[in-house]
Amino acid sequence: GSWKEGEIEGLCARGGITVSLSWKDGKLAGASLAANRPYCGTVCCQDRKVSLDLQAGQTLCLNGNLEIV
Repeated sequence: GSWKEGEIEGLCARGGITVSLSWKDGKLAGASLAANRPYCGTVCCQDRKVSLDLQAGQTLCLNGNLEIV
């Protein structure tokens, strides 16, 4: 079965990004992306995409629609 609700912290992603995610009702509720080094790339979730340009040490928080909060 799938997990309807939950969260995970500290995932190491390609490009030097540390990711934390939370989801509710099987959908993304929010995400935090922390750049360990400069990062320029795209984050995708379902049919949404957001382009990011982060400096080393910068943390960005996104809601479930990948909008910056």
